[in-house]
Amino acid sequence: MSLIDTMNMCSSSMNVEEKKIEIHTNNIANSESIEYKNGKFNPYTAKVAILEIYKNKNGIETTRIKEIVDTKDPYKKIYNPNHPLSDSKGYLKLSNVNYLNETINYLNASKRYQANLEIIQTMKYMILKTIAMCK
Repeated sequence: MSLIDTMNMCSSSMNVEEKKIEIHTNNIANSESIEYKNGKFNPYTAKVAILEIYKNKNGIETTRIKEIVDTKDPYKKIYNPNHPLSDSKGYLKLSNVNYLNETINYLNASKRYQANLEIIQTMKYMILKTIAMCK
């Protein structure tokens, strides 16, 4: 595996982690939002990224985001009969975003992004040192 292949793998991984950070941030930011979809008001549904492994043009396996889908987690319900969006029994559906999981996943994605960036910076340093030694 060449240095360029390694840098491409790190770059690809950074793109995936950047998108995952964006998804987790959007989940937290929209957790109290209401969507109007199919003629009904619904709470925001958390999103997750589905990853896939693929081979790039050099035959190196790396990851990419296949699709972004809604989670299957159930919505939270609270009893609030005075809310205009409550159902006939007085229950209000709330988003299925789990703050703790989203925060942990955000931090993990951020750490993986930083690790890949550190690899690229180390490789850049090694290349520059090698060039300096050849002068």
